[in-house]
Amino acid sequence: MSNVFVALQPGRTRPKLKLVPASEPGASVLQDAAPGIEASEAAAAIGLDPAKPQLSLWRAKTAPTSGTEVSPETQTWTETSAQYWRTLLEPLVASVYTKRSGNTLRRVNLLTRHPAYPWMQARVDWEVPGCPEVHLMRYLSVGRQDAAAWEEGLPAHERLNALHLLAVTGKQAVDLAVLVCGQELQIHRVARDEPVIARLVLLESRFWRCVELNQSPLSSSDQRSIRSAAEGGEVVRGLP
Repeated sequence: MSNVFVALQPGRTRPKLKLVPASEPGASVLQDAAPGIEASEAAAAIGLDPAKPQLSLWRAKTAPTSGTEVSPETQTWTETSAQYWRTLLEPLVASVYTKRSGNTLRRVNLLTRHPAYPWMQARVDWEVPGCPEVHLMRYLSVGRQDAAAWEEGLPAHERLNALHLLAVTGKQAVDLAVLVCGQELQIHRVARDEPVIARLVLLESRFWRCVELNQSPLSSSDQRSIRSAAEGGEVVRGLP
C-alpha cells in the first residue's frame, strides 16, 4: 500500500468519525498490566530501535517496582508534555483516517497477550471491523526530533513493532496512522510476515529470558541474525 499524506490544516471541516460498539474482550485480554514486552518495545528488545537502547530497556524491565506505577489511562498530563498533545489529537487523526480509508473504527483500549508467550503483550486501541484487508489501526505521534526517520517511509524498527502487534493479536494487517510534527499524516499498512515474525519471537524470547534471569541482554550476533533472516526486505532497510 502506498503512503497517504494528509495535511491537517486549521479551519478544515473535521470528518465524522464512524464508531461501532466495542466487542466483549476475549480470553487473551489482560485486566491489569503485567510484566512483559509491548509492541512499542519489540525492536528495542532485540537491539534494533535507534531511539531505545536494548540495555536501557533491560534495565527498566529488571528494576524493582514500587507498586505505585500509574497506568496510561489514569495518568494526568500537562499541556507542556508531548503525551498531552498526542492524546488530544488522537480522535482527530482517527477521523481523518476514517475519511481517507472509508473504514469504520471501533475503539477498544485492550491490553492483550500472546496465547503461547504471555510476556508478549500489545495494547490494541482501534479495530477495523468488517474490513478483509486490514484489521487494526495504530496511532503514532512523531515529534521534530524523530521526523527525519519518516521522510522515506516506514522505518524498519516501527515495522518490527507492528509485526509484534500482529503476532500477539493473530491479525493479518495493521494500518499505522502516523502524525508527523502535528501537521502531516502518513498511513502505512503492515501485513503479516511469518518468517520475520518467527525470528522476532525467538529473539524476544531470548531477551525476556535475560530479564527473568537478571542477566545482561542479547549479543550483537543475535541482532544481526534477524537482519540476515529478512535480508533484502523492508525490515532491514537503513540498517548496516
